[in-house]
Amino acid sequence: MGSENLDETDRRILSLISRNSNIRYSELADEVGVSRNTAYRRVKKLKEWGIINKDFITNTDVDILEFERIGVSTLMVAMKFDIESFEEASEFLKEREEVKLIFETFGEYDIIAVLFGEEGKERKMVARLRENLKNEKIGLEDFRVFSTSLKKADFTLPFNFEEGEL
Repeated sequence: MGSENLDETDRRILSLISRNSNIRYSELADEVGVSRNTAYRRVKKLKEWGIINKDFITNTDVDILEFERIGVSTLMVAMKFDIESFEEASEFLKEREEVKLIFETFGEYDIIAVLFGEEGKERKMVARLRENLKNEKIGLEDFRVFSTSLKKADFTLPFNFEEGEL
């Protein structure tokens, strides 16, 4: 199953459930503009295709990690800024819809950002980001782009609170 099998309704459903894992079928239907039964059937189809976790809605576990299957590209961008621009750059990136993760780093690059964008439009997205940084007069010194494939995202804490150890 590739992204060509998803229509606009499927994409809107995925977008909504990625923002609110507690959404009810009736709310989903209202937001997308379909009947509750249609929303249910669409979610069921997305579960069968393995796009979302089979337990979605019943236990609020939304799992959409195979972004390539739904036509979403993942890019990692490493950026180095002049010392005066670092804070401004970080704040600017926080406001960008396509920027999903920001890592402020020590070393060769100041910031590493993870971006999500529509498959086939990666160059345009990257060019727009660079242009916007330039227009904001943020002192960008180096800009490296890496096409990536997200295979795991686990944000659980890596230690046991009761025992206080890793």
